[in-house]
Amino acid sequence: MARRIECTPIMEGEDAKRFMKNLVETLTRTYSPSELAAKKEELRVMEENYQKIVEASHGVFY
Repeated sequence: MARRIECTPIMEGEDAKRFMKNLVETLTRTYSPSELAAKKEELRVMEENYQKIVEASHGVFY
């Protein structure tokens, strides 16, 4: 039997203000060149590790 769909809770008050402030800061933040380089390196390492997992699992985690 299907489960009833719950209503999405609505944030109000200080929680809503804090959430919107953090969201705006996250979406509009600019990174310095050194921060961008560090993020690109982190992504490269993560991709490399993922490819190792795919190879070791013979494609199960692909």
